[in-house]
Amino acid sequence: MPTRGRQSFLGESPRRAPRTRKNSNPPAGTSDGAWARRPPPSRKRVPGGATATATARFTSRPPPSSILSAARRCGCRTTTRKRRLSRINDDATETDQFFPAVSVSPTGVIDVVWYDRRHDPENRLLDLYHTYSLDGGRTWAPNTRVTEVSSDPVHSLHQGGFVFIGDYIDLDSSVDCAWPAWVDTRHGKADVMTACVERPSAVRTD
Repeated sequence: MPTRGRQSFLGESPRRAPRTRKNSNPPAGTSDGAWARRPPPSRKRVPGGATATATARFTSRPPPSSILSAARRCGCRTTTRKRRLSRINDDATETDQFFPAVSVSPTGVIDVVWYDRRHDPENRLLDLYHTYSLDGGRTWAPNTRVTEVSSDPVHSLHQGGFVFIGDYIDLDSSVDCAWPAWVDTRHGKADVMTACVERPSAVRTD
């Protein structure tokens, strides 16, 4: 996955906290409700005077965990119906995907990132995955791995001494890149990382 650098991340301002859904089987290192949080929708004014809105959420229905997303575009006085949620993680494993974050670029490209355990049959090690849509969420690019090294949550500790990787991750979109922020433990401790994940900048109009 083409990226341009990794660095400490300081956001401009915190987003509204995501809503939480109850779930009885949280992945190790997450709190009981936080792992199933629904991130707030991303809204961005796009060329043509419309506003693009994208949402992403987690489901624990079979396969055990998946990331679902939908998008819509509305003009000044008209609103189209929301699209049906579709699964966007393309693995065939029985491992966890969770903590989705969604963002819309200034040109209308929809980016989604999430934690993914598809590379660990023991369902413990984490990677960050990304996909994008150029057609308003109708179709999605193949999933791509952002992290070159998997993270072990055991190296991320809460101030109370227990394993904890946070409550959610975040994402912003520029014209040329998706900019995720996530917890990474490749160096044996919890670091907050970001990267410019390059992808096409223009949406399809066909």
